[in-house]
Amino acid sequence: MPKRVIIIFFLVVLFQAAFGQTISEIQQTNEPGDDGTYPSTYIGQEVTISPVTIGAKGFDGSDNNMFAFDLNPGIWNGIYINNAQNTGNLRAMVSITGTVQENNGMTELVNATITQINAGPFDVTANVVTLTQMQDLAIAERYESSLIEIKNLKYTDHNEDDYWLALDAEDNEIRVGNGFFDSNPEVNDFWDSIKGIVTFESGNFVINPRNEADFITPHPSNIEITPELEKIGNKLYVHFNSDRQILESYPVINYGLDSLSIDLDFDKTFLSFVDYRVDDIDLTPAYAINPEVNDENIVLNYVSEDTFRSEDSGTTLTLIFDIKEFGNMTLKVNNLSFANIQSGAVFQKLSNRTLTFNNTYDDKEAYLSIYNDNNAKNIFNPYQNERLTIKYGFKQGYSTKTIIRIYDLKGRLVYTPVNDVHSGLGEFRWDGRDKNRELVDIGTYICQVEVVIRETGKKYITDQPIVVAGQLK
Repeated sequence: MPKRVIIIFFLVVLFQAAFGQTISEIQQTNEPGDDGTYPSTYIGQEVTISPVTIGAKGFDGSDNNMFAFDLNPGIWNGIYINNAQNTGNLRAMVSITGTVQENNGMTELVNATITQINAGPFDVTANVVTLTQMQDLAIAERYESSLIEIKNLKYTDHNEDDYWLALDAEDNEIRVGNGFFDSNPEVNDFWDSIKGIVTFESGNFVINPRNEADFITPHPSNIEITPELEKIGNKLYVHFNSDRQILESYPVINYGLDSLSIDLDFDKTFLSFVDYRVDDIDLTPAYAINPEVNDENIVLNYVSEDTFRSEDSGTTLTLIFDIKEFGNMTLKVNNLSFANIQSGAVFQKLSNRTLTFNNTYDDKEAYLSIYNDNNAKNIFNPYQNERLTIKYGFKQGYSTKTIIRIYDLKGRLVYTPVNDVHSGLGEFRWDGRDKNRELVDIGTYICQVEVVIRETGKKYITDQPIVVAGQLK
């Protein structure tokens, strides 16, 4: 036998001895047994699963009863270790050797010995499943002894076997067991999700939460706020949409939140605040503390006489702006938060979020916009080093010959700052100097933009006045 083949052979043997099989190899099967369950094809065989992690222990009160998981998340990745000869540390990486058995529809490893490889901790990722999937035995079998998560559930009642029952919005049902943790919900309690280990008991799949943390209750911190920008005419609507994560078929759940506030910066060159509105919230009369608005910032506090409902998604708040200019505009949400006035609890939903909107010029006219950065007007004082921003051009998709000319009131050409081939919008900043780089006299001037469409030769001309302010004495 060649030396290379011998080396490969011994490497394979060493790998198998060190790592063994995966749980998935032992659990995975598509062949139903006589009782309708899906037994492992390894029944009666001694196997070594390695490396695996101990994801939950103490099932039914015994420290030697536990669940092991493959390190990679997915289906078929959990197995029950029943009455092991020794115990292992929770979340440690281990090697487990035992005999495969099938007990009342559950695949188990019995007479198992556990050897620790690494103390970890190694976390287990839950498989997110639906109750519809858990109603199908062939599908649910994939999650036997695995950690799963089911979203949007409510408690209805206990059954005769003292399992309590959780339903989704379509009235699909699952039993919740106390193999690890005994919880005591009240009828119509709701959860955003429940996590737990899946067992098969008395012909039913059961989810067994490991501790209190496996119950995720509806809470203001679960609210998702998504900003959305919408242009209608010359107005920009800034919507803050709320996804409250509660299914519409459930009754109203009340978080006790009765106010919201927002602190938002905006670019005064492009936008001017007009109004606000609160949408899609069925409230008794409410009031708002008058918005504090300056040129670049708005602070709004909205207080309801009732509490916000936490069901069904919708637009919670809309801010309305006039659009003054074309181009890329920005808004920065410094903070958006909900609060309960009485308790003082505040739940921040957005902070330091920058929103951008590109207001493109789409009219068939030559575009010209002139403003002073300091006062948003077409008046400036070049003697104090002020500048005018002059934006010009034509809508996107056209190649144009663009010329900008500045005339005095006698029609004399003072300066030609732009004379080139151009597409879309452009801008330049004028410092108040003529073609000889001399400061122009105080007075009124005319800025003219001439756009010629190169494909057709069609010409568009627009002009606006410019006022050069006097020099300070």
